[in-house]
Amino acid sequence: MVFDGHFTDGKTARRHVVKVVCIDKRLQIFDRDDALLVEWPFEGLQLIGEVSRRQPLRLSHRTYGEAALSLANHDILDVLGRTMPRFRRKRMGGENATARLLIWASALVLVTVALLKGVPMLAGPLAHLVPPRWEETWGTEMLELIGEDVAACDSVEGQAALLALTEQLTVTTELPFPVKVKVSDTPLVNAIALPGGHIIIFQGLIAAAQSPEEVAGVLAHEMAHQIQRHPMRGMIRSLGLRLVIGALSGGSGAAGGVGELILGLSYSRQDETEADRIGVDMLNKANIRGDGLMAFFARESEGGKNESSEAKQEPVSRVMQFLSTHPADDARVAAIQARSRGTENGLTKKQWQALQSICGKSDQ
Repeated sequence: MVFDGHFTDGKTARRHVVKVVCIDKRLQIFDRDDALLVEWPFEGLQLIGEVSRRQPLRLSHRTYGEAALSLANHDILDVLGRTMPRFRRKRMGGENATARLLIWASALVLVTVALLKGVPMLAGPLAHLVPPRWEETWGTEMLELIGEDVAACDSVEGQAALLALTEQLTVTTELPFPVKVKVSDTPLVNAIALPGGHIIIFQGLIAAAQSPEEVAGVLAHEMAHQIQRHPMRGMIRSLGLRLVIGALSGGSGAAGGVGELILGLSYSRQDETEADRIGVDMLNKANIRGDGLMAFFARESEGGKNESSEAKQEPVSRVMQFLSTHPADDARVAAIQARSRGTENGLTKKQWQALQSICGKSDQ
């Protein structure tokens, strides 16, 4: 039996239209031209998120990193279930009825509170009521929906350097979900945190950075937003009750508003201060110098002050791209400086050069 679906290799944002064939305890994944893209052994297959009749079935494989396969036809679970009982249980409605009941109870709480008190004013408490698994699923959907506009850079050496930097920070704290960092080949001087642990660093920010410690500081700051569930809070605030009710109807409620959300995903001063504090603490525990974050904010803030009024009106003003979502002032820079304790570089010189060239180019 042939199953139609979509496949992403986890290295780029490209989404392939594919056909999937199950043979000899393997999934063979073919592109539109019937060229074999990859074979996944049944052993190692994993479900992404909950199984719902209203949503495509999503599979990954533990050997293939962030690659993902999406299938509209859930009958493939019958095929997998013949040799792997855990997939048969999923077909029957999930392995843990109690967990499912708790999720529905959480959703009912979300809707009830939202209706009684209003979603925006309770975005913070509501964000912490959302099960991390839901948030991961919604974040992945958002990343897929904006994938065509966020082409990921995939230089092998650059990816290795980015992973090394990310791992230095992740070991310093407990995160609600795995952090997944991508660099987008886009000249914006910015970085954004999406719900569910997804972080996008735009190539323009890496080009503007003068040291790996500056990128490390921005990355730690975005990871701190993830720790505090700030992206989920922003998503609730932007999409409101549509998101909450969408959870009960089997969808994310986010698909129709991704552009709206990305444009409006900014944080309060309190959120930014909190992310600064947690981010610098992460740098300290990793013994990475915090002066990079301080220097980046200071330089971008000074650039914002010095830009002409005409430049500030340009839609792609380099400095204002960053300041629009990360407002900085002298007090903020001073607070980062006072808290910083790290003494080491974030990357070696070779790693830094690789990260600068992750999109196949370097201005350094």
